[in-house]
Amino acid sequence: MPRKPSTIYTVDSVPPHLRPLLRGYARVGSAALHGYLQVLLETCRIEVEGREILQELPSSICCFWHTWGVPGFLTILHTQRDRRFGALVHPWWPNAIWDVLGQKLGWRAVMASAGHGGAQGLDRVIECLKQGYSTMVAVDGPRGPLHRPKRGAFQMAVAARVPLLPMHVECDRALWLPRWDHMCLPVPSATIRVRYGPPIHVTEMTFAKAEAALSEALGRA
Repeated sequence: MPRKPSTIYTVDSVPPHLRPLLRGYARVGSAALHGYLQVLLETCRIEVEGREILQELPSSICCFWHTWGVPGFLTILHTQRDRRFGALVHPWWPNAIWDVLGQKLGWRAVMASAGHGGAQGLDRVIECLKQGYSTMVAVDGPRGPLHRPKRGAFQMAVAARVPLLPMHVECDRALWLPRWDHMCLPVPSATIRVRYGPPIHVTEMTFAKAEAALSEALGRA
């Protein structure tokens, strides 16, 4: 069965007559998302292990499973607010809210993915890394398979000579979306536990070993 047109629009392919609606959606949606994150920052207990690792790295590629995208993002806001970030964001039209939120935070959101300017987007993030930015990657996203890292993070690590930084995430109270990744949406007053693992330095010769080390550090929970 063919997908409805609304499900396949990207931020650049939305018809002209719908673009004002997209801009309005992005403004309102990003404000709501920002408000949700602020409530979580003010009410959640965020326990971080390995914070000292951050002090040793001028920039890094923060990695977590797609399941933990929201608490992972929240932890980065909590522990790395003073760092500059540039990140790939899938250009599917609902993700326009992340582009607007990135602008509010002073980050660079690169709207691209495989089949939608992915190679050029990857090059732009690599250039950001070379300039001292950090980035974050949900390594099994955007569509899975679950807990199977894609190659993008490893390619960035090799090209920019920046290490992967594993983030093992847990959350005790959340809503879990019934989809492929069982996405975690923390609720106010939840406890979020994050362990930054040892940096993983990747070369073209160590892709397989790096993938195994990253999967082990992220865990399967």
